[in-house]
Amino acid sequence: MPEQTAAVAFQSGRFTIEPATRRLLRDGEPVELEAKVFDLILLLLEQRQRALDKRELVETLWRGRPVTDAALSQLVYKARRALDDDGGRQQVIRTVYGHGLQWVAPLDPVLPPAATAAGDTDQATAPAAQPPRPRAHWRWLAATAAIIVITGVGLWLIPHADAPPATSALRIAVTPLGNHTGEAELDWTERGLPALLASLLSHHGDVDVLDTARVRRAWNFAVPEGEDRDTHLRRVTGANAVIHPRLDKLLDGLYQLEAHVERGRWHTAFDVSVQGAKPARLAVALVARIRGRLELDPIAQPPFEASAPNAYLAETFARGMDAAVRGDWRRAKPYFELMARNDPDFLPARLRLARAQMYTDQQDAARKTLHALIADARRAGQPSEEAAAWLQLGLLDMAMRHAREALTSLAQARTAAAAGAKANIKAMIELTAADAATHLHKTGDAEASLERARHIIDTYHLRGQQSRLYGSLALQAQARGDAKAAEAARRQSLAVDTANGDDGNIVNDDYNLAVLMIDQGRKLEAVPLYARAWKLAQQRGSSTVELSSALNLAIDLINLGAIDSATPFVADVGRLAQQGHKPLWQAFSQLLQSLQSWYRGDSAAALDGARQALAELGSSPPNENIVVTMLLVQATAALNAEPSALRGIAARIDRIADSQRDSRAFDYQRALVQAMAAAVKGDKERTLASLRAARSAPHADDSSLSTLRVVALSIAVRTHQAAAAQLAQEGLDVAHCGDADVLRLLAVWARQSAKPALARQADARRLTLTRQAQQALSGIGVEPVPLAARDVARTDR
Repeated sequence: MPEQTAAVAFQSGRFTIEPATRRLLRDGEPVELEAKVFDLILLLLEQRQRALDKRELVETLWRGRPVTDAALSQLVYKARRALDDDGGRQQVIRTVYGHGLQWVAPLDPVLPPAATAAGDTDQATAPAAQPPRPRAHWRWLAATAAIIVITGVGLWLIPHADAPPATSALRIAVTPLGNHTGEAELDWTERGLPALLASLLSHHGDVDVLDTARVRRAWNFAVPEGEDRDTHLRRVTGANAVIHPRLDKLLDGLYQLEAHVERGRWHTAFDVSVQGAKPARLAVALVARIRGRLELDPIAQPPFEASAPNAYLAETFARGMDAAVRGDWRRAKPYFELMARNDPDFLPARLRLARAQMYTDQQDAARKTLHALIADARRAGQPSEEAAAWLQLGLLDMAMRHAREALTSLAQARTAAAAGAKANIKAMIELTAADAATHLHKTGDAEASLERARHIIDTYHLRGQQSRLYGSLALQAQARGDAKAAEAARRQSLAVDTANGDDGNIVNDDYNLAVLMIDQGRKLEAVPLYARAWKLAQQRGSSTVELSSALNLAIDLINLGAIDSATPFVADVGRLAQQGHKPLWQAFSQLLQSLQSWYRGDSAAALDGARQALAELGSSPPNENIVVTMLLVQATAALNAEPSALRGIAARIDRIADSQRDSRAFDYQRALVQAMAAAVKGDKERTLASLRAARSAPHADDSSLSTLRVVALSIAVRTHQAAAAQLAQEGLDVAHCGDADVLRLLAVWARQSAKPALARQADARRLTLTRQAQQALSGIGVEPVPLAARDVARTDR
């Protein structure tokens, strides 16, 4: 009898439902859905033999939390609409009165192919070395945004095997708390109490308690068919003990906190509970009982003992963690500041304070907090906390693009970790060190760090690290110019995350793949990836990823000439910047508007916007790269709008460049500004000499020379220097040019120079790019803005 094969998808008329990838396809095209809408569709599909009543729907979809009838009705409405159904036809989802909802549409399972080449994607090849990766015009913005994302994600990792951990040490996962009190004011306990329990359980250092934010993400993954949620959680996290906390209301002002502890097939599950008036104090008491049942030594001096002030601090920490797990670090920070002042010996709160400072643009404060934490961790003999603080310093250095300093911090982290840190921290240290060494072109050091990371991951079966490992491999491949290997690694990461239903990591995979497409000059392929990352980040409330995706998508669309289609994303960056009160984000918003004005030919507005962008950064900009790029935008706009400003801009870039350790760091930008300054003075010889100097200077962020061509063509249009236009066209293939601004300026110069055929060719290519960009936006739920007349008509400014 043949072995039964599980379906990988289900076909229902025009629709395909893919449980593993959490996708709904209509005629092969993805339908954008909220996560819970897909959960409802999948639940009804899987239980299609019967009707599900409201109680069962709420228990499964909201895990028993109180939900209004209106919320459930809205969810059903969205599910029906996605399936071209409604409450009248009910051809897919039928309301069975008195019983609930039932899937009634015909359904055919889609089986996997009989023979697959499963090993093909895992077989590494050694492609020939390729030239350094190209970067698009104004690529600094995308690079900066990528850093924002890299420092905030990638710490959650995905499994690659089902073997048990190699060590017998406990690895505990605390799942989200079930708040069954019915009291909305206790919503903070759902995230906050598990984090408090995890921090207290691991305070002694004898057990490995997984970060609750990561556990929450794993708990919310789409569970593959044939696997229950607990088994899936263990497989994804590598936990060998799972704690399920639950809070119930006994009487007014009296609560019960219960924990159901599962230790796998070889151990008997058990329950412990405590009763009292304060949920945070109950968590403190519950930890002692859990440790006792796990036969762990009691903590000699437990934090947050049962006195009223310490119980208050326990709730303070839990409320801070609730905000932190939500990603709202600005709201979390005051709680951790209060903790640091009133209980400085509780080091986990100070580590979170440093993260909150880092994520709210207080890098100097974060650095100070971490150094003080390191000193206190050494005195207290807590190497794991010391290693975690050094690791956070390394991540901070990487965020500031200081890879050399990051390696120094990570070396200290490695030393501290050797004295007793958790395996997960050790793996993260090596992976981050590999990335830092790659940035510094220290290939041998990067490979050694990766090998150590592999060893730790394999020894301790740190299943989540596989996705992060792929990211480091992709970064190494990019550094050696191997675009094929880099793309393969990114797609491996996406495949693993998709199979696990991890929307959070899928957002980051889409984003990183899009950056890779941009670096290879494949802007049109990047558009839908950025757009999907943007939409998923919106649904998940991931403001940093949403901003980075919107920022890069706007730049991509502007570079492709779809200026008006970029406007919604420019507006979203502005909205997020205003909500977050972040100067850097405000600067991005202003600069995007400046770029839009420039591409439309309004140099005066572009100059004003670039000046406002630089002013938003204040007196302490995050790094000189951003400042220099903003000055270059100012200079290009000033060439037409205010030539007298070029001298001051050039002087400021000179001062910044001369202050760098590498004297050639800004030679490219400096030469371009000098060329424009010479052009307005009428010094043709120096103009050409400066343009040639720029061409021969290091220009890693503009290896396609788009910025050089824009500056040279702007000079040619402004001063009628044919030699500058000729230099701009060296190596330029108009028929395949991917930068709309180069094409716009080339067409203007061609008309000035009575070259109508070249002007028509440039205009036609620019219009094709714009239309292709708008087509790339279709199918992702973002309506492209129709081409404006100014985008179609030739540009004479």
